[in-house]
Order: sequence, then C-alpha cells, then structure tokens
Amino acid sequence: MEPHHLWIYFSILLLIAEIITPGFFISIFSVGALSASIFAYFGYDFKTQFMSFLFFNIIAFIYVRPLLLSLLYANHSDKKTNVDTYIGKTAIVTESIDNNKNVGRLKVTGESWVARSDKDEKISKGNNVIINHRKGTTFYVSKINQKET
Repeated sequence: MEPHHLWIYFSILLLIAEIITPGFFISIFSVGALSASIFAYFGYDFKTQFMSFLFFNIIAFIYVRPLLLSLLYANHSDKKTNVDTYIGKTAIVTESIDNNKNVGRLKVTGESWVARSDKDEKISKGNNVIINHRKGTTFYVSKINQKET
C-alpha cells in the first residue's frame, strides 16, 4: 500500500470521527492529512509529509475553522428561549423589590423568578409589574399600578 493511500485513509477516518464530536475540531486534521497525502504521492520523505501535515493543520485552525464556525453558528445568538416569552407580560411581586438590598421576586405564569427594578425604585409585595427585559435569570421590571393598603 502506498503512503499517500494511508494519509487518505487517515483523513477519511478523521472525518468519520468528526461525526461523533461537535465543533469542527477533528475534521480540521483531515485537511493536514490530505496535504500530506499529496506530498507522499509526489515521493517526498515522511519528515516532509509530516511537516506539511502540521503546517496545513495550523493554517486550517487559524483560518478555516473560525470561518466554518461563524457560518455554522451565525444565527444561534438570535434564538429566543422560553424565558424570553415572559418579556412584556404582567407579573405580581411576591417579595418586595429593592435593588440596594439585592432582593425581590415575582411570580409569572405560576413560576417564581428573581426580580430587580429598572428604575431603581422599591416595589412592594403584591404590586403588579411589567417585565421589560432579563439578564440571565433575573427579570428587570417596572411598576404598572399601586397596591391599595
């Protein structure tokens, strides 16, 4: 069996291994293996083949992999999670909100969430609020009516 066949088989093996791993990591090595197979085909010694394998892998990691990842995951940051559907909904404060004391909870659709005031105002328990946005698992809200006491 010719050395360039071994490099091609190695490249195919790496592409198959990529199927079970995420992130375009293993498949990038197949670029180097294919380049080494070209050098082997033209009769270069193993040292030159291996150096081309290393060189083209480095180039592929620097230029090809980031390009492929940006194309593959381009729209993933725009996807909304289920939590984002709560934005704009009305909720009830179940624990008084005070940003200075870092306390406050609200209940929306039967679920309890950490809450902070958008306007740095204290909001008493029982008030209705509207959810404006979120950061992580914290909802930022503003008061929409006052509880009668």
